[in-house]
Amino acid sequence: MDRFTLIVGLIGFILIIISLYLLISTIIRVIKKKEPFRNSLSAFISFLIIFLISVIFLLLFSFLQTFSRFSYEDKIGELFTEKVNSEIHLVFNDIKNGKSYEFNLNGDQWEIQGEILMFDKSLRWLGAESYFRVSRFVGRFEEPKEEIANIYEINKKSDFWEFILKNGEKLPFIDTAYGIGAYQYPDGDFEIYINDTGFVIRKKK
Repeated sequence: MDRFTLIVGLIGFILIIISLYLLISTIIRVIKKKEPFRNSLSAFISFLIIFLISVIFLLLFSFLQTFSRFSYEDKIGELFTEKVNSEIHLVFNDIKNGKSYEFNLNGDQWEIQGEILMFDKSLRWLGAESYFRVSRFVGRFEEPKEEIANIYEINKKSDFWEFILKNGEKLPFIDTAYGIGAYQYPDGDFEIYINDTGFVIRKKK
C-alpha cells in the first residue's frame, strides 16, 4: 500500500469518526432536552456534510487500493543473454537475494521457472504480496528434438514448496499455489518482474 493511498484511507476513517461523534452527541443533547431540535439542525447538517466527504474519501481509497493491487509488479532480477554458436549464454542478477548466476543453456529459447503462492483476495486487497521463488532456468527447443534441453538450478527441490503445491488450497488464507514459467528468445537483455499471476519478462531499453 503506497503512502498516498494510506493517507486517503486514514482521512476517510477519521472523518467518519468525527461525523458519527457529531451525530451521537446531537442525539444525546436532544434526548436529554438540553437543546431544542431546531437548534441542533446545524449540527445535523454538519454531520451530513462530513459524513458524505468521508464516504468519498473511503470510496477513493477502495478504488486506489484495488487499482494498486491490479497493476502491482515487483522487479526481481535482470537477465543478460547472448547466443554463442549453438548455446545460449546467460547472466542472471537476482535482485531479491543479491546473487548473480552465470551459465549456458542449449536450445532456441531460454525459460525461467518457479513457484508462486497466492493469498486469498481479502489479504491481497489489504496488501499481502504473493510469495514466490525462482527455481531454475531451462533451455527450450521450438521443434521436438532428440537432444535433451539442459537445466540450470537456482534453488533446489524444497519440502516446503512440495507441501504447499500439494496442499496449499486446503490451508486458511491461501487462494492457490502452482508452478510458473515464461520463455523468450536470447536476442537481448531483459528485466524480470513478478505479479499476482507469475513472471513478466520485459526487454531492457
